[in-house]
Amino acid sequence: MGSSAPNNRPLFDRLTESVSSGRCIAVLGAGMSVPDYPIWDVLVRKLTDFCKVKPEDVVRSDPLDLAEAAQRNDPDGFWHVMRGAFAPKEHLVCATRYHLLERIGFASYLTLNFDPVLATVFSLHRNVTVSQYPWLHGRYHGKQELFYLHGRFEWSDDSKPPRVVLTRTEFEQAYKSSKSLLYAFLLTTFTQYDVCFLGCNPAQADMRKLLAACREIRESAFGYKTPNRPTWYLLVDSDSRLPKSVTAAGLELVPYDKQDRDYSGLDEILRYWARQQTPYVRQPGDPVQNYSPHAEPPR
Repeated sequence: MGSSAPNNRPLFDRLTESVSSGRCIAVLGAGMSVPDYPIWDVLVRKLTDFCKVKPEDVVRSDPLDLAEAAQRNDPDGFWHVMRGAFAPKEHLVCATRYHLLERIGFASYLTLNFDPVLATVFSLHRNVTVSQYPWLHGRYHGKQELFYLHGRFEWSDDSKPPRVVLTRTEFEQAYKSSKSLLYAFLLTTFTQYDVCFLGCNPAQADMRKLLAACREIRESAFGYKTPNRPTWYLLVDSDSRLPKSVTAAGLELVPYDKQDRDYSGLDEILRYWARQQTPYVRQPGDPVQNYSPHAEPPR
């Protein structure tokens, strides 16, 4: 760890400045919580296997349709798998990333994940407020609030299933432009703030369509050169091959060195933004210094 930037590209500098100024909102995907919690494809595979979904049960092999077939085939088995997938765990790898995210101080934190760990970790630093689907309100931006866009798991075995966005029908309802608080919330967010996507792929069809609508609004309202024009960044490992639809949606791609299968390159960027440095070890004879707990000691 250190103070040198882990990325020397000009676009990374622009993103860093936006994050530091407190005008950037973080959107977190399943990549932020692996290997503790399953990514989308793995979760759907567990559901279809346990609920015995057969090819004739679905018209398409899209994950949304497979998840819906699993819930239709075996509702109790569906929620049994979900409980197991998002049950409390010890020694979480993702906790370190969540601690760093809290230190960074994004204007708001929007998560597409179901696990409650983000709120649990943040609550160790401060009192937190959580908004979760479907009750999401943009007026709370700028207060570092947590928004669970697709719902949240925080339950015991005997509690009712939470309201989440997981199946085809649920996605269609959640992202229906004329009747959805989620759609209105994201439309306002993406057209008024800088946004940084971390650990997620915005190429999912509903998110892609929403971003396309936001891009039309942004370019109609701000043009191409207005200084306060909101910018959408996607942190992506340099090995990724993203579909053209991602850049077509108006996202600025900020690549980083993946380094290993645990995506340690992303952790370096989070440490840099959080200003986390190697601990300073005092030597014998070091004079006693009076310094603020919010500032680094003199070197």
